[in-house]
Amino acid sequence: MKKQEKNKKSEKPAGKKRKPARRSLSQVNDKGLAGDSAFILNTLADNSSEVVFIYDMDRRLRYVTPSFESLTGYTAASLKKKHFIKYFHPDDNERMLDAWGLVFSGREYNGQFRCITKQKAVKWCSALWKPVYDGHGQQSGVLRKERDITDSIIAEESLRKKEEKFFGLLENIEIGYFELDLRGNLSFFNDVLFELWSR
Repeated sequence: MKKQEKNKKSEKPAGKKRKPARRSLSQVNDKGLAGDSAFILNTLADNSSEVVFIYDMDRRLRYVTPSFESLTGYTAASLKKKHFIKYFHPDDNERMLDAWGLVFSGREYNGQFRCITKQKAVKWCSALWKPVYDGHGQQSGVLRKERDITDSIIAEESLRKKEEKFFGLLENIEIGYFELDLRGNLSFFNDVLFELWSR
């Protein structure tokens, strides 16, 4: 009996398991988001081809993704130093600067522009600039997203030129030509066919 009592005394009472502390994306310190949240966001930012900028209402840059350098040729460090680099094409410059000013007054911009890279290359970019609001509904900054769409623009232009050449040939041949859509409706015919039908 004494031996059993001794064994019971040596057993430690099982303590309650503590639940792991939940970390929120809103928990920010001077070095950024804490723990796993920071790792996830940094991984997404480092591997995104889209450039994301965050500005406060004093137009100071608070954050930019590393992809800024691949888009413009300028380093993220140089942008952080100047807060703004005017890399718009001269023909788009005035329009884009106007849009940049208006987004700080709550007006969203969604469109395209040409940029001049540090290496003097011309690129087409899509742009979405949106006002950011705080919990009281007051604008607290601007979220700016830009993406290189040069390849898409070149492909669209190439297709347009091929279509113009193709339809130009159809207008000059001496035989009637027409096209039907999938429902059997007439979608295109040339002048020769129109003249034949008009007789």
